Amino acid sequence: PEFNTTTTEATRVWNTVVRADHQLTSNNAWGVRWLREASPQFNQIIGDVTLDAAREEADVDQTLVGSLNSVLGNTRVNSLRLAWTQEDVSFGNPCFNANGRVQASCAPSLDFDTFLTQQNNTAQARVNDAYQLEDTLSWFIPGRRGDHDIKAGVQLQYSQSRNDTQDNLNGTFSFSRSNGPFDPNNPFTYPDRFSIRVPGAGGSLNKSQSLGAFIQDKWKLNDALTLTLGLRYDVEKVTLPEVDNPLFESPDDYPVDTNNIQPRLGLAYNLGGTTVMRGGYGRFYDKTHFEVIGGVLTNTPFATSFNRNFPLNNVDPNPQLGLMPTDPFLVNGPVITDAMRAQLEQMFPSGASIRNTGATFDNPDRVLPYTDQLSLGFERQIASNFSVSADYVHAFGRDMLMAVALNPTLRATTAVTSPNVRQGSARLSTITAGLQAVYPGFAPFTGAVTTFDNVGKTDYDALMLQVEKRYSHNFSARLSYTLAYSRGNTSGAGAAASPFQVLDDLNLDLNEGPTSFDQRHNFVVSGTALVPKTGGLTFSWVARALSGSPFTVFNSTIDTDRNGTLSDPLPAGTYSGSGENIISVESEGGRNGAYGPGFFKLDVRLGYRLDLGNRRTLDVFGEVFNLTDRAN
Repeated sequence: PEFNTTTTEATRVWNTVVRADHQLTSNNAWGVRWLREASPQFNQIIGDVTLDAAREEADVDQTLVGSLNSVLGNTRVNSLRLAWTQEDVSFGNPCFNANGRVQASCAPSLDFDTFLTQQNNTAQARVNDAYQLEDTLSWFIPGRRGDHDIKAGVQLQYSQSRNDTQDNLNGTFSFSRSNGPFDPNNPFTYPDRFSIRVPGAGGSLNKSQSLGAFIQDKWKLNDALTLTLGLRYDVEKVTLPEVDNPLFESPDDYPVDTNNIQPRLGLAYNLGGTTVMRGGYGRFYDKTHFEVIGGVLTNTPFATSFNRNFPLNNVDPNPQLGLMPTDPFLVNGPVITDAMRAQLEQMFPSGASIRNTGATFDNPDRVLPYTDQLSLGFERQIASNFSVSADYVHAFGRDMLMAVALNPTLRATTAVTSPNVRQGSARLSTITAGLQAVYPGFAPFTGAVTTFDNVGKTDYDALMLQVEKRYSHNFSARLSYTLAYSRGNTSGAGAAASPFQVLDDLNLDLNEGPTSFDQRHNFVVSGTALVPKTGGLTFSWVARALSGSPFTVFNSTIDTDRNGTLSDPLPAGTYSGSGENIISVESEGGRNGAYGPGFFKLDVRLGYRLDLGNRRTLDVFGEVFNLTDRAN
């Protein structure tokens, strides 16, 4: 009966804004701004679950910013800014969020043959804090050979990410052949397995400190030509919890990339009349993303928070035979008693750990990825409120992180039934030897072992066209179109692996193809108009049409390169599905050789401005999103 319901996921967004500004003196002013957004989401039906096992997300984002602006004379202005930003988010069941994020106090999950009920065992939380201090000096210097508008500044930032993992601390009872309900007098309805996270919650505290400095000169040589010359430098230090990584001399010996000099160059040139040419070049370094290298923390050689099954290697056979279970964690049915908790604490005291079959190791030679970007464009004014523009952009990302398998598998044949056999590698032998020096008798890994190498690259080209009519005669409108192509030897999503890796060879030439973010066509029309003879009624709209996202058409019935990854792309051609709604796609072959359906959305708004007198107005409006009700 729990399935006899129709549930709509509920999303709420509450925004709060508080701001104060104060003019201290004629040359000094300070201000403070606080923004808070709470966006809870309820009734998330993820997987085959009942409403009782629905998930929810609690998310609160806030930022507090204080600034001091000082005029230091006729040509100099200094801006000092201090900011704090926080994201506090949790993913779990309502009990987890309502009980102070303590999953152990929640009822156990009941995993029946075809559905999960009573409680969802997902329970994760993350609190990210960032503190930033920056100071920027602006200095205008008139000159005989052109005016200089100079800006120079420094930025300090401290960030931390506190992660809490309590999945399955409430325990899960599994019923392999039953869909309930539980009857203490019927052995067939008893659970045949129990799992629970021990000895306690997992998590980590990650920290980073970064320093950035820049200087820029906007040099107006004459009325026609303006050059922008800039240079920026960034360096960061990442501190992660102590993990067993023999590639590092100490836990704090994480890579510090100091070669992050970033030149910037821009120009704007008046070609005469109402036509302007503009262009630029810049190098931009990335930062270390904790979620990209998260496996370094969560997939370590030894786990201090892990799931334990009872029985350990298989289900208790008795309930399926109509007999009472014999495992002591099952004899009371789907209930966790105080005695069971006490026994778990005795079996797995605080600090207990297990050996993992695989692991993820950071790379001491890892550097920060970067992107070089070039642009060239023209803009022409056609009338007093009408212009057209065209811009070309080329961006190429280099040193992008990719996941590399250090313990790859290889099949004896191309048949998917052929066993995957771990092959090891020279790099893995070095890691294993280092661990054996600390832990005598440490056996070689039997599972997947991963690290990160700076071997990924992407290229992006885009032609951007725009026609704009600024507000006049009671309406404005903008039409823009982008033709783009994003490709590389990586999908571009996080630290992607190469599905074509065979032993130590990533075969990146075979991995060449569109990135997962390739959006070939992007067409947008927007505008606003005052409806005549209505006394202030306005109509606004945004219409967007985008081409589909790429995907790979692959054959999972054969492992052509025998590497154990069933994602060998099919050759170019037309491929069709089967069933009631048959879909056909054209594929060019290779990774991401086919494209999914396009996207269209029309959003509209009607608004009315009421004049309340004394320079006060009241805006009343209504909005409709996806007016055409298209399923995207």
